Amino acid sequence: MDLYSALNRFGDELDQLAIRLQVRNLDLYGTYDRAAAEADLRVNVGFSASVLVSAVAAQESPGVLLLIPCAWLFVLRGQQKAREANDVLIQAVVSGELESTTLTSSLPEIVVTDSMGSHEITFDGSAAQDSADNPE
Repeated sequence: MDLYSALNRFGDELDQLAIRLQVRNLDLYGTYDRAAAEADLRVNVGFSASVLVSAVAAQESPGVLLLIPCAWLFVLRGQQKAREANDVLIQAVVSGELESTTLTSSLPEIVVTDSMGSHEITFDGSAAQDSADNPE
């Protein structure tokens, strides 16, 4: 299994991680849930507002179309909030509050170790030597 497929499987596991977080740490789950709900609200309001503005512009005046960027700003802020919500889940995994079954089962296959020392996989898929082994 390569790094990219492991990351995709981890992304698919985020919903399960939210449920596990609710069981383990209700306060941290509340932070995640508020951010996720705010993201959903902003995205839905942005899409709805852009449709409404388009309908009004078709009936009344094309100048109303200048409001569409404001509606899309809601969508962009909603996507940012969704990333913040996912960051809460990722930080829970990194801090040890949650355990990802995907990362636990895939990580031993991804990390490359040889007799010269440990190596780590970079995001481009190549192996890079630890900084302790490679003084620069």
